[in-house]
Amino acid sequence: MTPETTTEDRERSYAALIFALMLSLAAHVALTFYLRECSFNTFSDAAARGRRRWTRDMPTMHVARHTGDPLAAENVRGRPAAAPVVESMQERVARLADSPTEKAPPVSAVKSAPVPTAPPPEPQPAEWKVHERLDILDHPVAADEQLPMPQAVTTEAAPLVGADILPPSDLLYATEGVAGTGAAATATGGSSSSGSSSSSSSSSGTAKSGGVATAIPPPPAPPLPGFGTGAPGDSLAFGSDAIGAAAMAAAKAATAAAEQAAEKPPPVPKPPETKEVPQPVMPKVDEKVVVREKEAVRELRDEQPAEPFATNVRCDLAHWTDPNRPDFKYFRIRISSNPRNPLEVIPKDVVYLLDASGSIANDRLKSCRRAVSDAIRTLNSNDRFNVVAFRDKFTYLFPSWRDVDAASVEQADRWLRNLTAHGRTDVFKTLRSVLAVPRSPARPLIALVITDGEPTSGMTRSAEIISTFTDLNGGLISVYMYGVKEEANAYLMDMLTRGNRGEWTRHSGIRWHAADGIPELAARFQDPVLTDVSISFATASRAEAYPTRVTHLYVGRPIDIYGVCPSSSKELVFVVRGLNGTQAHKDVFRLVFDPAKTLDENVRREWAQRRLYALVGEYACRPDETLLRDLKLFSSHFNVAIPYESELGKTDASR
Repeated sequence: MTPETTTEDRERSYAALIFALMLSLAAHVALTFYLRECSFNTFSDAAARGRRRWTRDMPTMHVARHTGDPLAAENVRGRPAAAPVVESMQERVARLADSPTEKAPPVSAVKSAPVPTAPPPEPQPAEWKVHERLDILDHPVAADEQLPMPQAVTTEAAPLVGADILPPSDLLYATEGVAGTGAAATATGGSSSSGSSSSSSSSSGTAKSGGVATAIPPPPAPPLPGFGTGAPGDSLAFGSDAIGAAAMAAAKAATAAAEQAAEKPPPVPKPPETKEVPQPVMPKVDEKVVVREKEAVRELRDEQPAEPFATNVRCDLAHWTDPNRPDFKYFRIRISSNPRNPLEVIPKDVVYLLDASGSIANDRLKSCRRAVSDAIRTLNSNDRFNVVAFRDKFTYLFPSWRDVDAASVEQADRWLRNLTAHGRTDVFKTLRSVLAVPRSPARPLIALVITDGEPTSGMTRSAEIISTFTDLNGGLISVYMYGVKEEANAYLMDMLTRGNRGEWTRHSGIRWHAADGIPELAARFQDPVLTDVSISFATASRAEAYPTRVTHLYVGRPIDIYGVCPSSSKELVFVVRGLNGTQAHKDVFRLVFDPAKTLDENVRREWAQRRLYALVGEYACRPDETLLRDLKLFSSHFNVAIPYESELGKTDASR
C-alpha cells in the first residue's frame, strides 16, 4: 500500500464522519419541530391541541413557575412566605348568598371581625450553640436545691466582663458558718424533675437503693403510739403475750389524742431563722474557694475521729533484691478492697466533658455522644451527674448536679443529639470551670474528659496546662481522660491524669468506633469505697515509694505502690487515711517481708519508671536545667527511657 493510498482512505473516512454528524443533526431538528406542540404547549391551549397530527392523544407537559421550597418557611431569596388567604366576614356573606345549599346569616347579625394573623412557625430543633453564660440552656430545667460551698467567699460580685467561667446564678450559695471547724460541710443534692433528691450532712444521712448507703444512719423513728421500744424495762414490748390494763389505757388515750389532732390541724412550726448570704456568680475561679474546699476535705479526713479499716482492705507486699546491688530491694504494695468485708460504696458526682471542636469531626462525635448517653445509664442509683460540651467556650447541660432518673437521662439524650463538631478547643478553661462546681467533701467528684487532647485556643502549651491545673486542683477532682484517636496528645492526657488521681486511654481503631473504649474507662471508677487516699511511710522504713498521689480506692481496682528500701529492712510501716462518705478512716499497717512472696526484676523497672514520671511532672511545673540533667542521669543508670522526653523544654505554642 502506497502512502498516497493511505492518505486518500483517511480523507474518505473524515468525510463519511462529517456527513453522519450532519445527518444526525438534521434528524434531531426535524424531530424537535414535529414534537414542539407536545413539549411546550399547556393544557389550556385547546386550539394548539387540535392542530396536532401524530401526538394529539398524548398528554402535554405542564410547566409551573418555581415559587420556592414548599417545606421551608421562607423561599430561596430569603423573602418571608406569603400569609395564608383569610376570607373576611363580608366576603363569606356574599358567597353564601349565591349558594343554594348554604344559608347565609342575616347581614344585621354580621359584625366585622379582625383578620386573624398567621400562626408563628414551630421552632425547629437547633444545633447546640456556645453560650458564655452557663444559665442559658436550650431546654429549661426545673430549679434545683442548692449545694452550699464550704466557707465560700462572701465578697461583692465582680462585673461579668471578660469572664472566664460563668456558672448560673443559682449554682453557688454559701451559708455563714458552713464547714471550717473540722466538721463535715452540709451537702444537699439537686432535685430532679420527678421530685427525687439526695442529701448528706454531718448529723444525718439517708440510705438509698442499689446497695449504697451513707456512712451515718438516719436517726431512729419515734415509737408508734401505744407500742414500746422493745427494751427490757418497757411495759409493752414486741413479742410479749401479756398486755396490761395500763398499756391498753395508754393506747386508747393516744388514739383519742390522734383523732383530736386530726380534727384541728397543728400550727406550722416556723423554721429557725438562719441568715443565708447568696453567693453571686463568680466571674473567674476563686482560688480562695478552691482552697476552702481542699481544707474541708482534709479536715474531714484528718481531724475528726477516724475508724480503723484494716479488716475492710487487703494489703499485699512482695519484693525483689537486685543481685547487682544487694544493698537495696524493691517492693510492691497492693491495696485492694476486701470482698469478704468491703466498705460501703460511696455516692459520687460525675461530670462528662465532651470535646465538640472541629478536630473531633462529626463521625467521631456521633460515636462519643452515644457512649456518654450509655455511661450515664450505668451510674449508680444515688450518683449525680452533669454534661459539658466545649470548644473555645463551654456550656453546662444542667445548672447544678442532677440525680440519675428517667427525666434527666432523657433530657441529656436530647441535648447531646444537637451537638456538632466545629470550632477550636480550649481544654484548660473547661477543666478549670469544674473547680467552680461545688463539691461535697463526702462525695468524690470525677471528671471524664473526652477529647483529642489538642488545645488550639486559650492556654495551648501542654506543660503549662499540666502544671497550672494540677497545682490549682491539688487532688480535689479526679480527672480521667479518653483520646478519640491514636494521634491524641498523650503527653497532656497522661501527665494530667497522673497528677490528679485519674487514668487515661485512647482509641487506636477506625474513626466510626472512636468511643469504643469509653465504657471500659468509665467502669474503672464505678464503685468508690475510699476517697482522698493518702499514704505515709514511717521514717524507720527508709522507703522511697511512688506514685506520690494515688487514685481513689474502687471495687476491683487495686492501688499499686512501688518503692525501694535497704535490704536490711525486715518490715514496712505506713499509715493509710481516707474517706468513706462522711466517715474518716485511718489505720497503721505493718507488713513483714516474706521470703516466699518475691517478684522479678520488672519491679525495679516499674519503680524507676514511676520515679521518672514524678520528675517529669515536677519539671513541667518548674523547668530547671539541673533537674533535667538529673533526669537523664537517672534514666541512663536504670536503662529506662524518659517518658515524653521530646516534650521537655518545648516553648512553641503548639504544646
